[in-house]
Amino acid sequence: MKLRRVLQSLGVTVLIVAVYFLISLLQVWNTGRSADRQPVDAIVVLGAAQYDGRPSPQLQARLDHALELWNLNLASYIVVTGGKQIGDRFTEAASARKFLEEKGVASDLIFEENSGTTTYASLLAVSQIASQEKISRVLIVSDPFHLLRAKLIAKEVGLDA
Repeated sequence: MKLRRVLQSLGVTVLIVAVYFLISLLQVWNTGRSADRQPVDAIVVLGAAQYDGRPSPQLQARLDHALELWNLNLASYIVVTGGKQIGDRFTEAASARKFLEEKGVASDLIFEENSGTTTYASLLAVSQIASQEKISRVLIVSDPFHLLRAKLIAKEVGLDA
Protein backbone atom coordinates (compact mmCIF):
# COMPACT_ATOMS: atom_id res chain seq x y z
CA MET A 1 0.00 0.00 0.00
CA LYS A 2 2.79 2.43 0.94
CA LEU A 3 4.84 1.49 -2.10
CA ARG A 4 1.88 2.12 -4.38
CA ARG A 5 1.34 5.59 -2.89
CA VAL A 6 5.04 6.43 -3.24
CA LEU A 7 5.02 5.30 -6.88
CA GLN A 8 1.88 7.35 -7.58
CA SER A 9 3.45 10.42 -5.99
CA LEU A 10 6.63 9.88 -7.97
CA GLY A 11 4.64 9.47 -11.19
CA VAL A 12 2.70 12.69 -10.56
CA THR A 13 5.93 14.55 -9.80
CA VAL A 14 7.58 13.28 -13.00
CA LEU A 15 4.49 14.25 -14.99
CA ILE A 16 4.46 17.79 -13.54
CA VAL A 17 8.16 18.24 -14.28
CA ALA A 18 7.69 16.92 -17.84
CA VAL A 19 4.75 19.27 -18.49
CA TYR A 20 6.72 22.22 -17.09
CA PHE A 21 9.70 21.34 -19.30
CA LEU A 22 7.48 20.97 -22.37
CA ILE A 23 5.78 24.34 -21.76
CA SER A 24 9.18 26.01 -21.32
CA LEU A 25 10.48 24.36 -24.49
CA LEU A 26 7.43 25.54 -26.43
CA GLN A 27 7.89 29.11 -25.15
CA VAL A 28 11.54 29.14 -26.26
CA TRP A 29 10.65 27.63 -29.64
CA ASN A 30 7.73 30.01 -30.22
CA THR A 31 9.75 33.11 -29.29
CA GLY A 32 12.65 32.04 -31.48
CA ARG A 33 10.42 31.48 -34.49
CA SER A 34 8.42 34.70 -34.17
CA ALA A 35 9.13 37.23 -36.90
CA ASP A 36 9.07 40.54 -35.05
CA ARG A 37 9.11 43.11 -37.84
CA GLN A 38 7.56 46.15 -36.19
CA PRO A 39 9.38 49.49 -36.58
CA VAL A 40 11.72 50.22 -33.66
CA ASP A 41 14.35 52.80 -32.79
CA ALA A 42 17.27 50.37 -32.87
CA ILE A 43 18.19 46.81 -33.74
CA VAL A 44 20.36 45.21 -31.02
CA VAL A 45 22.68 42.46 -32.24
CA LEU A 46 23.92 40.34 -29.34
CA GLY A 47 27.55 39.37 -29.63
CA ALA A 48 28.98 35.95 -30.38
CA ALA A 49 32.47 34.72 -31.08
CA GLN A 50 34.76 36.42 -33.55
CA TYR A 51 38.01 35.14 -34.95
CA ASP A 52 40.72 37.75 -35.23
CA GLY A 53 38.26 40.43 -36.29
CA ARG A 54 36.06 38.20 -38.45
CA PRO A 55 32.58 37.19 -37.25
CA SER A 56 32.09 33.52 -36.41
CA PRO A 57 29.33 31.73 -38.35
CA GLN A 58 27.01 32.34 -35.39
CA LEU A 59 27.73 36.08 -35.27
CA GLN A 60 27.62 36.22 -39.08
CA ALA A 61 24.08 34.77 -39.05
CA ARG A 62 22.98 37.36 -36.49
CA LEU A 63 24.50 40.19 -38.51
CA ASP A 64 22.93 38.93 -41.75
CA HIS A 65 19.53 38.92 -40.04
CA ALA A 66 20.11 42.41 -38.63
CA LEU A 67 21.01 43.63 -42.14
CA GLU A 68 17.84 42.08 -43.51
CA LEU A 69 15.79 43.98 -40.90
CA TRP A 70 17.84 47.14 -41.52
CA ASN A 71 17.16 46.94 -45.24
CA LEU A 72 13.44 46.81 -44.46
CA ASN A 73 13.91 50.23 -42.78
CA LEU A 74 12.68 48.94 -39.43
CA ALA A 75 15.17 50.97 -37.35
CA SER A 76 17.26 54.12 -37.36
CA TYR A 77 20.22 52.58 -35.55
CA ILE A 78 21.99 49.28 -34.98
CA VAL A 79 23.59 48.50 -31.62
CA VAL A 80 26.26 45.79 -31.66
CA THR A 81 27.39 44.16 -28.43
CA GLY A 82 30.13 41.99 -27.06
CA GLY A 83 33.47 42.36 -25.36
CA LYS A 84 36.53 40.25 -25.93
CA GLN A 85 37.70 37.04 -24.42
CA ILE A 86 41.15 36.43 -22.98
CA GLY A 87 43.67 36.41 -25.81
CA ASP A 88 41.43 38.19 -28.33
CA ARG A 89 42.72 41.24 -30.17
CA PHE A 90 39.24 42.44 -31.17
CA THR A 91 35.91 42.75 -29.42
CA GLU A 92 32.83 41.03 -30.78
CA ALA A 93 31.24 44.48 -31.14
CA ALA A 94 34.17 45.88 -33.14
CA SER A 95 34.07 42.88 -35.48
CA ALA A 96 30.33 43.32 -35.92
CA ARG A 97 30.67 47.06 -36.55
CA LYS A 98 33.35 46.47 -39.20
CA PHE A 99 31.16 43.88 -40.92
CA LEU A 100 28.13 46.21 -40.96
CA GLU A 101 30.17 49.14 -42.24
CA GLU A 102 31.53 46.94 -45.05
CA LYS A 103 27.92 46.12 -45.94
CA GLY A 104 27.03 49.80 -46.23
CA VAL A 105 25.67 50.81 -42.82
CA ALA A 106 26.95 54.29 -41.98
CA SER A 107 29.32 54.38 -39.02
CA ASP A 108 27.34 57.09 -37.22
CA LEU A 109 24.26 54.84 -37.21
CA ILE A 110 26.03 52.04 -35.33
CA PHE A 111 26.44 52.10 -31.57
CA GLU A 112 29.04 49.79 -30.08
CA GLU A 113 28.75 48.20 -26.63
CA ASN A 114 32.09 46.48 -26.17
CA SER A 115 32.34 45.77 -22.45
CA GLY A 116 29.77 43.03 -21.88
CA THR A 117 30.81 39.41 -21.72
CA THR A 118 27.37 38.10 -20.77
CA THR A 119 23.91 38.74 -22.16
CA TYR A 120 22.92 40.51 -18.96
CA ALA A 121 25.99 42.79 -18.91
CA SER A 122 25.61 43.62 -22.60
CA LEU A 123 21.91 44.45 -22.35
CA LEU A 124 22.48 46.50 -19.20
CA ALA A 125 25.04 48.56 -21.12
CA VAL A 126 22.65 48.81 -24.08
CA SER A 127 19.99 50.20 -21.74
CA GLN A 128 22.42 52.99 -20.80
CA ILE A 129 23.13 53.72 -24.48
CA ALA A 130 19.38 53.73 -25.17
CA SER A 131 18.79 56.20 -22.36
CA GLN A 132 21.56 58.53 -23.57
CA GLU A 133 20.48 58.36 -27.22
CA LYS A 134 16.71 58.57 -26.58
CA ILE A 135 16.14 55.08 -27.96
CA SER A 136 12.89 53.76 -26.57
CA ARG A 137 12.09 50.55 -28.46
CA VAL A 138 14.54 47.90 -29.66
CA LEU A 139 14.46 44.68 -31.62
CA ILE A 140 16.87 42.03 -30.35
CA VAL A 141 18.70 39.78 -32.80
CA SER A 142 20.18 36.56 -31.44
CA ASP A 143 19.87 32.82 -31.93
CA PRO A 144 16.32 31.43 -31.75
CA PHE A 145 17.00 29.37 -28.60
CA HIS A 146 18.50 32.45 -26.90
CA LEU A 147 15.83 34.99 -27.79
CA LEU A 148 13.33 34.37 -24.98
CA ARG A 149 16.01 34.70 -22.30
CA ALA A 150 17.42 37.81 -24.00
CA LYS A 151 13.98 39.44 -24.15
CA LEU A 152 13.35 38.68 -20.48
CA ILE A 153 16.72 40.18 -19.53
CA ALA A 154 16.02 43.22 -21.73
CA LYS A 155 12.78 43.81 -19.87
CA GLU A 156 14.58 43.41 -16.54
CA VAL A 157 17.14 46.11 -17.42
CA GLY A 158 14.48 48.51 -18.69
CA LEU A 159 14.54 47.96 -22.45
CA ASP A 160 11.31 47.79 -24.44
CA ALA A 161 12.04 44.84 -26.69
